[in-house]
Amino acid sequence: AAGARGLDALINNAGIPIVGPVESLGMDRWRHQFEVNFFGHIAVTRAMLPLLRVARGRVVLVSSIAGLIGQPFLSPYSASKHALEALGDALRIELAPDGIGITLLEPGAIKTPIWKRGEENTRSVEDAMPPDQAARYGKRLERVKKMAADAEAKGLPPLACARAIARALTARRAPARIILGRDARFGAFFKWLLPARVFDLVLRQAFGV
Repeated sequence: AAGARGLDALINNAGIPIVGPVESLGMDRWRHQFEVNFFGHIAVTRAMLPLLRVARGRVVLVSSIAGLIGQPFLSPYSASKHALEALGDALRIELAPDGIGITLLEPGAIKTPIWKRGEENTRSVEDAMPPDQAARYGKRLERVKKMAADAEAKGLPPLACARAIARALTARRAPARIILGRDARFGAFFKWLLPARVFDLVLRQAFGV
């Protein structure tokens, strides 16, 4: 459909959350997480590069603050987004000679159906746990579910993400990163500011670990 004009913009937005303790998540769940959140982005970007090159277009990779901050019980999601961060940094340099801009969008909590899907996924992980793991992690996962519900209630509307994407696509130069939301900005700042041991204690308190 784009034809000789090429493609002005590609927005890679696919993402799902796999939630649970590392020892309770089978490799099939890890692979599914990366197929959607990481390998899918690579496949679509590679397919569109010839058209993007014609138009000297731009690519937005919708990452997450979880890509900068590894969060307990969200390790597959955080790991997939961290991988996306590295991909974006590499692509930005590789494609600069072609005039293709790459932006990583790093939002905090946004009110979308991802929260409901995460809750459903958590229940399926809990149902598959052996008794010893259920006893060990049950209360902690309840804490995670409550945090998710609170985050959804306080999250930004999807329109905030749409506006940030529009800004990335229309700015004179494609920004390397856009951190979106007060929670994301605070998290990134304190991750940079605090020693790892202190920041770990902050996360442990937040997640009830």
